Amino acid sequence: MTDQFENSEFASPRLFVSFADLDEEDEKIAIAMAHQEPVAGQLIGNNYVIINKIGEGAMASVFKAKQSSTGRLVAIKTLKFVDPTLAERFAREVKIHSRLKHENIVEAIECITTPHGRSYFIMELLQGMSLEDHIDTKGRFNNPTDIANILSQICEALEYAHEKGVIHRDVKPENIILTHQDGRVKVKVLDFGVAKIQEDLQRLTKTGVVLGSPAYMSPEQCMGMDLDHRSDLYSLAVVAYEMVTGQLPFEPETPVQMMEAHCDPNVKPTPIAKHRPDLPALVQLQSALSNVLISEADKRTQTVDQFKMELEIWWRAATAGSKDLPSPFHYSEEKQVPSAKNKGRSIFNTIESKALDSLTGRTTPSKDSANKKGPETSRKKLSPVIGIIIAVVVIIGLSVGLACFIITSLHR
Repeated sequence: MTDQFENSEFASPRLFVSFADLDEEDEKIAIAMAHQEPVAGQLIGNNYVIINKIGEGAMASVFKAKQSSTGRLVAIKTLKFVDPTLAERFAREVKIHSRLKHENIVEAIECITTPHGRSYFIMELLQGMSLEDHIDTKGRFNNPTDIANILSQICEALEYAHEKGVIHRDVKPENIILTHQDGRVKVKVLDFGVAKIQEDLQRLTKTGVVLGSPAYMSPEQCMGMDLDHRSDLYSLAVVAYEMVTGQLPFEPETPVQMMEAHCDPNVKPTPIAKHRPDLPALVQLQSALSNVLISEADKRTQTVDQFKMELEIWWRAATAGSKDLPSPFHYSEEKQVPSAKNKGRSIFNTIESKALDSLTGRTTPSKDSANKKGPETSRKKLSPVIGIIIAVVVIIGLSVGLACFIITSLHR
């Protein structure tokens, strides 16, 4: 067991960073943004004592610390760059993350911002191994139940966040920690929303900075488009592919070519059979992943719930000899594929009513328009009633006429 960030995602070869195109002025800006990081023994927020650094990447560093008031060990993440705009964004994303109370999402404790503009994200310290470390050191996963258990927990975390209106934006093996609890693997997902800070960092340092994980980016993220939950779903499918094959679905030589592969509808992922011809229920798993790894978001499997449904079909087929096993996937029978009318409409990382109206296709008419439509609507509602009344009158009239005719005939 290692600490959650130690020797893991922050040294990842999949994280692409380039300052090659920065001119001298941009370099000065980047240097001016840099700020001395915390050191061992330093007190943060009058409550956390830094022990040591346990990881770092292009954007942030992570430290192990002890909470003075409780003695609890925690992890503290801080940006490498000090800027009021970034600090504000960082604090806001931490606040959003802190609302996500789920067993498969790392616990956010608090955010501390110092007067000089550095923010610290305090979170639970996990004892475990990142999914990337597992794949790099132990290779792909072979047992269908192990694969299903991990994927189901990632799905639960993402679906919960999406229902809260939060998009992860950076789903990748580095941000998925495998811990052990009660004799089973427990998944914890890290860094919700932090990828958005990377975009701010790119703007702050002008052009020439490329941050991100092209291997796992959705096509819409590669193209800088607005993202919704389907972007996370695409990234999760890439992670699932790598879990079962030990390889990435696209194998270009450069990050730019990788992004182009994601965006090109004519470029298809390498079939799973090339890497895992022995995988049980190969056809079902290939179908589940292929339905998500599509460049056009509207043509993909639309929700995590639907993805879980397709993954269970694979898992059931792969474990046909163990019919009594409880399914690791939990989905709602009521959450089926959207109708053609609603397909493609989805939540965004916003709660603005205006955005909600545009997404649901609803409009709120003005009072004038409502008044104008009132009489017409009333007539439309009354027209069926009038028709029924006329029909009844006609039937009664015919009945009376027929009765009179019969009576007259009898008297004759």
